[in-house]
Amino acid sequence: MENEKLRRQVERLQRELDRNKAVLDVMGKASALLDMISESAD
Repeated sequence: MENEKLRRQVERLQRELDRNKAVLDVMGKASALLDMISESAD
């Protein structure tokens, strides 16, 4: 039964990791977009 608990924990952590990766991807794209906007304002 410990195996089942650990398996659920791994699945939860994997979902959390996937979500964090997606957030970082969006933040990177937003940063690049802001850089483009600020460069064109110069």
